[in-house]
Amino acid sequence: MQANTPAQLAAPQPGTSLLASVYQLISRGFSAWSLAMQRRRREVRLRAELQGLEARELADLGIGRGELDYWLAETQPARARPD
Repeated sequence: MQANTPAQLAAPQPGTSLLASVYQLISRGFSAWSLAMQRRRREVRLRAELQGLEARELADLGIGRGELDYWLAETQPARARPD
């Protein structure tokens, strides 16, 4: 079973020591941070690439320069939102 809430993440798992539980919590936090940073770098690269295109090239894609931020937000995978 996957823990979803901070309280569930912080609760020690049955049969594990407190130290192991703390390690798991820190490990999950770093993993989530790493994934978020990878996603952010990918978004920055994509935005820079699209902003480097000529207006005609963007029009060929069906995107106006003023629509870049909206288009980027709509095409990225949904982010998990905290409850």
